[in-house]
Order: sequence, then C-alpha cells, then structure tokens
Amino acid sequence: MKISYNWLQSHFDKPLPKPLEISKALIFHSFEVEGLEEIAGDYVFDIKILPDRAHDCLCHFGIAREVSAVLDIEKPKHLFDINIGKKSDDSIRIDNNSPELCPRYMARVIRGVTVKESPTWLKERLSAIGQRSINNIVDSANFAMFEVGQPLHAFDMDKIKGGISIRKALPGEKIVTLDDKEVILNENILVIADEEGPLAIAGIKGGKRAGVTSETSSIVLESANFSATNIRRGSASLSLHTDASKRFENGISPILAKFGLDYFTRMIMELSSNTDMEVGQEIDIYETVEKERAFIATLADINSILGIEISKDKVFNILERLGMKVSVTGDTLEVVPPQERLELNTKEDLSEEVGRIYGYENIPSIVPEKIGEIVQNTKYVFSNKIREILKDKGFSEIYGYSFTDKGEIEVMNAIASDKSFLRKDLTFLVSEKIELNLKNIIFDNEPVKIFEIGTVFEKEGESTRLVLGIGYKTKKLNKGKEKLEKEILPSLWKELNISKELVPIKSDIKDNFTIFEFNLEDIINASEKVPSFVANKIINKNASYKTISLYPRIIRDVAVFVPTNITPEHVGVIIEKNAGPLLQGKPILFDVFEKKDEAGNVIKKSIAFRLIFQSYERTLQDEEINDIMTKIINVLNGGSGYEIR
Repeated sequence: MKISYNWLQSHFDKPLPKPLEISKALIFHSFEVEGLEEIAGDYVFDIKILPDRAHDCLCHFGIAREVSAVLDIEKPKHLFDINIGKKSDDSIRIDNNSPELCPRYMARVIRGVTVKESPTWLKERLSAIGQRSINNIVDSANFAMFEVGQPLHAFDMDKIKGGISIRKALPGEKIVTLDDKEVILNENILVIADEEGPLAIAGIKGGKRAGVTSETSSIVLESANFSATNIRRGSASLSLHTDASKRFENGISPILAKFGLDYFTRMIMELSSNTDMEVGQEIDIYETVEKERAFIATLADINSILGIEISKDKVFNILERLGMKVSVTGDTLEVVPPQERLELNTKEDLSEEVGRIYGYENIPSIVPEKIGEIVQNTKYVFSNKIREILKDKGFSEIYGYSFTDKGEIEVMNAIASDKSFLRKDLTFLVSEKIELNLKNIIFDNEPVKIFEIGTVFEKEGESTRLVLGIGYKTKKLNKGKEKLEKEILPSLWKELNISKELVPIKSDIKDNFTIFEFNLEDIINASEKVPSFVANKIINKNASYKTISLYPRIIRDVAVFVPTNITPEHVGVIIEKNAGPLLQGKPILFDVFEKKDEAGNVIKKSIAFRLIFQSYERTLQDEEINDIMTKIINVLNGGSGYEIR
C-alpha cells in the first residue's frame, strides 16, 4: 500500500514527525515498511498491510489513525462529514435481489456536474501513490477510496435504463469494462445492472456502457458493501483483480459505505464550478444493520496474557488512542472497538493491541517457571520398534490413504469421488499390494512380505492397526501362515516382551497369501512389563544431540550364500562386527533368497545386506571402503558353508 506523507499531514494540524521516524514507529508497532521514497517534494511509504488489518488500513485515514496511536500525538481529523448546499429529492429506483451478497447499497444522484480535468493538487496526490488521473469525477472516486478505504463508483445517470438492480449474472452474460475488455460472466458473479444488462461487475470493475465521459452531466454515486467470499471467488474466476476487489476480498465494514459516499459527495461538490449543481438525497438499502461490538476484559486478563503488569490508566490510554470506546468499572473494561476493526472480537485481540502499542520491546523475556511433564508416547515407540523389527526381517512398509470409496463414516467434503469415506480396515490394501507385487516375482519360491501400521475409522471410534502379510506366487508354495506363526510372530513377541496368547489375531488366508491383523492397543496392553526398548528411551538421562554428517555417504551391497539353518540376524552381527566405526547403523537386510528341491526342502539360501558408510570428519575414499569390504568378504568366505555371491 502506497501512503503519501503529505496526504497524511492533511489529517493533522501540527507538523508530523519526519518520515523516517514515522517509518520506524510503524515497523515497531504496526506494519512492515518495505520502502520510503522521495517523489516530487513528497515522501511515499510502501507499507505491507496484512489481511487482518486490510479492513481499516488500506487507506490514508487508517494509517493516520495508526500514526496517531503509536506516536501518541493528536488524533487525525475526521473529514467525512458534509454540508450539502442545494439539495433535491432526485432519486433512482434500486432493487437489491441479492442481500446476502450485498448487505448494504448506498447511492446518490447529482445533477449539473461538469466533467473536466482534475486540479493539480489532486493529480499530484494520486500520482504520488501510482494512480493515473482520468477526470475530476473518476479521480474523486479513487481519491475517496484511498482516503476512506471504501471502493466507490460513478455511473452516467442518463445511460441507465429503468433503474438499478443488484443481481447475479446470467450464464454467458457479457460486459465490456471501462478498459474496453469484453468479459464473459457466470451465474456466481454479482452485477450491477439495468433493464438492458450489466452496468458493472459488483465490487470488481465498472462497465463502459454507463461510464462517465466528458458529455456526462448527471451521475449516480455508488457506495456499497459486498460479500468478501463472493468477490474473492468472482475476481479469481475472471482473473480480474483491482484496487476495489482487493479491499472487498479482505472484508470491510458496512459503515464505510456511509463514510465513502459522504466523502465522495464532498469531493465532487468542492471540485465543481457549477453553482446550480443539485445533490440528491441519500439512498440507503441496509436490511440487517451492523451493530457495534462490545466485549469485556479485565486488567488481570490483559496482564496475564502479556506477562507484564501494565497500569489501568495506561491500558485505558492505549485503547482510547486506538479509537476504542472504553467504560471502566473497577478493574473491568467494557470495550467497543471501531466498527471497521473487524478483527477485534476477544480479550486476546484486545491484549495484542495493548501489547503492540505499549511496545513488545518493553516486555521482558521470561523463562517459564515450570517445565511441563514430558509424557512418553507409548504408541509411537511401539510402532517404531515394530517397524524396525519387521524391516530387519525383510518386510516392506506401505502407507495407504485414510480415505477410500467405501466405509462406515462418510466425509462431508470429500476431496474426490473415490475418497468419500474413512477407511475401516487395512487388510484390503495390503492384500492388493501383495497380489500386485507377486506379478513381478522372478523366482516362484520368493515371498512378498508387506506390512502397514495405520489408523482405521469405525462408528465406535478410531484405532491403530498392524497388518502384515506374506504371499507366494503359487498356492503350492504358500507357506505364509507357517512362516508368520512359527518364525515372524514369535520373534516379534519376544523382542516386544509379549506373550502371544494375550494378543488377539484376525487372519485372512487366501490361496497364495496370508494376512494377520492386530490392534496396536492389544499389543501394548499385552506387554508383561515395560519393554526394555521403551524403558531405555524413558530413563536414558545421558541422551545427547547427534549432529548430521556434512560429508557424503558411500553405499555398498553384499550378498552371501549361507547354510540353510543360518538366520539373517546372525550374518548381520558378523558384518557389523567387522565393518568398523564408519558403518552407520546396522546392516540393512533387503533380500533373502531360498532355492528348494522338488520336495520343497531348502537346498540353498542367500542373504543380501546394504551397508552405509559415512564419516563426521571427512569425505571417505573408495579405497578405504574397498579395504573394509574385502575384510568383510574374507570373514564371510571363511565361514563353513558361506560363499560370497
């Protein structure tokens, strides 16, 4: 938002502080000032107004009020009142067919206007903030908007056929805008129209058909309030963004419509050379009048939120400087904020206002007196441990969507038609992925091992499940159930310190794969005592931060034939023992291959690991890693029945 220093000065009788001082004050208390530039005897601030203050500060009066508050100087002059000289009863019929999208519509007819070039001072003010001068009527509308924050428009009265209607556009309806561009509208766009069609895209852009020209002698001033949501969507759908739409998109108070219309009228009257100009009555269509908002806060509330003791008199002074009406009873404050301050609704909002004007730099940083108790997330710890165990046993983890095309709980605002329900089980996806991966198996006796830990949603509530499955390419070779029951689960329960009889199992056995499902809560509750891996995380008082290495990793794979009775864990220990300190973590098992004879007996077994080497002090060289790998290979080859592949 471009703000002119000279324009700001017009709101004050006494000279303002220097521009740099104002800039620093705004940065400390209100907004980021992104630039300060001297232009033709003026200084222009480039102020970043965030959306929560766009309601009242996208204008010079709003910034003048901020400057007054943060510098504690005189309040800016309220320039919106007018004294209409020659009045008339002239009016125009207005029908508001969309009050939900146009809460307030104000208008005024003025006859006997003279459209001409704007005076030098007005052109200079507009030029300073990057606006082009058009004529005295259009410039008055723009000037009033940048003064009050209320978008305004003027129609040529003689070009309006049969009155004004506020309505939604018809599908495919067209309008030629003031810049000669044809826009195709849709039924969600609000328009200002007459009997012949749209005159303007409401809150976004005026139309050319009823635009003000040098021949215009009678005008209709428009000052309205439109739905922020509708303007934002309409502006986006038409790819049409204007100064007016920017203000409406963020939401502005209907009270600004009155301020804007009066200021616009005053500007035209002051710039007119026609003493016979007739100013019509104010037309105001306002069904649901916005009332002043009042809320209660105590001095204790404000001081508690800010963490500092500020006196009642100081708080009262700050709130009044911000234009709020304050009634004090004891230590209780009843506060009525300016109606255009739409973001002020709670005692927390009020405390923020007090804090920023008081100065956050004046509020000391205090370390909390008590650190909250750190509660161990047992579910998280168990989930990670289960992942670690299953991955070491050659399982691959999958992550499925929580949304699916069927279930018990339907989503009100689904992201897609096939994701309109919350999933009620994990087995379907695990089954699907096992079947998919079995199509790509090279060796018939090579199993596919998959698991998922995730949340399911039922009418009774949500729960976390563990689902794991093993599949083989053919039914004849299917040993998934046997492998899960005799090898995988006993090892899992042992490491989790759980008695298997205590964990309910839900199984799904197909022709060529087996799936087991568990409730994670059942696994946790079945633990006979706190497992060592949980206890270590809780009582490890020597835990310290370990930095991330700045140097690249070197990754090597090793595969070895082993006797059929040798487990991957046994081979992993041998590798880890001989890899030395450069090995990061444990060897990662990524393949177990078993070759069987016609009777189904394993006659050859291969195990493959991935090793990650990394230093925290230097970049590793291939030669030194080659030496380590040679040592590992020699040790493995030296074992009875071992052979490097």
